[in-house]
Amino acid sequence: MPGGQPTGASKKVMRFVQELLRRLRILVSDLKMADVGRAAAYMLISEESSATGMSTNVENN
Repeated sequence: MPGGQPTGASKKVMRFVQELLRRLRILVSDLKMADVGRAAAYMLISEESSATGMSTNVENN
């Protein structure tokens, strides 16, 4: 397609790529939120274990 309009196939490819990128962005944001949640849980567990004198193996993860 030299200089012409995109064909139906290339439109489908572009739509597919855009959808893939959108899902990838959602996945990355979900992973970031999971990291934040894990960090918060780690802080709560470590505070709780230091208050009770119990040790946890969370540090290994």
